[in-house]
Amino acid sequence: MQYLKQLSYPLKLLKATVYSILFAFALLILFSIVIHYTGANDGVIKAINIIIRLLSVGLCVFLSVEKSSGIAKVALAGLTTSILLQLCFCFVLTTFNFKDFALGTVFSVIFGIIFGIIFVNLKNKGESS
Repeated sequence: MQYLKQLSYPLKLLKATVYSILFAFALLILFSIVIHYTGANDGVIKAINIIIRLLSVGLCVFLSVEKSSGIAKVALAGLTTSILLQLCFCFVLTTFNFKDFALGTVFSVIFGIIFGIIFVNLKNKGESS
């Protein structure tokens, strides 16, 4: 029984990561339809891709955070989501840029920690009321 309790968070993190990647792909498809009809420039496309990545990290952290989650757990949520999203983008776009990968991963971990602090405090505040 203790073994199942130890697997609780990794399974929750895996499920949250899968949901956040599906969420990111849905937003990217929606965004690509909008771009097709509006014809936005490259600067807007890169900015929206970063926003979509951060929203998916936020969703992963929100779904995986527990009332006593530490910084390591929420940073891991940001890290797993970022790495898996980058790998999925590499397969779709067939390009890889290490600088973008490293910066995206670092910012995703930082924003994962920030989202984690916010969501843990919101969950703790909701339970104490």
